[in-house]
Amino acid sequence: MHAGMNKIIRIFFLFLLTFPCAYSSAEQTGGCHCFRDRVYNPADRFVSDSYLLTTVFNSLTADFFSIAKRQIIMLKMKGGVQNDDLLIGLYISKNTGIEVTELLAGKNTRAWQQVLAEITVPDSFLQDKWYSRMLKGLPDRESAEDITGEILSSRFGVTHKDVWEIVHQGYSLREVALIFTLAEHAHIAPEMISSQYRINGLSWSEIAHNFGLEPAAVGKLAGKPASKQQ
Repeated sequence: MHAGMNKIIRIFFLFLLTFPCAYSSAEQTGGCHCFRDRVYNPADRFVSDSYLLTTVFNSLTADFFSIAKRQIIMLKMKGGVQNDDLLIGLYISKNTGIEVTELLAGKNTRAWQQVLAEITVPDSFLQDKWYSRMLKGLPDRESAEDITGEILSSRFGVTHKDVWEIVHQGYSLREVALIFTLAEHAHIAPEMISSQYRINGLSWSEIAHNFGLEPAAVGKLAGKPASKQQ
C-alpha cells in the first residue's frame, strides 16, 4: 500500500519537473515560458525585467478590455494564443460582443481578414478605421501595434504621437507601457524614466526598485488609473 503510494508521489513530482509550466500560475509571453524571477535581484539586475514588462502589459490589456488578468494568462498558457492574435481577438470581441474564444477558434483556420468578413458587426464598428484597414489586409503585427497604441492612449491620456515618439527612440511598446506607468507613479516626465534605462544603464526592475516597487506591484499600478490609486 505504502509502496504503491510512494510510486504515485514519485511519478507526480517527476511530472512537475518535466512540465513545470503545467502547475505554474506564472504569467506567460505565449507558449510555455514560466517566469521564476519576479523580484528585483541586485546580483542580477536584469533577471526580472521580462516578467516586469509582461505583467505590466497584461494588466493594461485586462483593464482596457474589462476582463480578468488571469483569463489573459490562461489564454496564452493553456490556449497557446500569441500576443498579436489575443489583442486582435479582444478588440473585435469588445466591438462586436462575440466571445473572444469563438473568434480565436476561427483564427486557427483563417486569417483575421477572413474572420472579420464572415461575422456581422454593429454599424458603429463599420466606421472604425482599424476595421476597414483589417478588411484590406493590414498585417497582424501592425494591427496589434495600433491596438496597443490605443490602449496606452486611453489609459494614460496621451496621444498616439506621444506613444510613437518614444517608440522611435528605440523602445518597444511594452517598454513604453512601463515608462508611462512608472512616470505616472513618480509624477515625472516619461523621458526621466527612459533616460535612467538608456543613459544610466539601469535595468527596468532596478528603476522600479528605486521607487520602492517590486515588479508585481508595478503591474497593479498599470491596471489602475492614477485617480483610483491609493
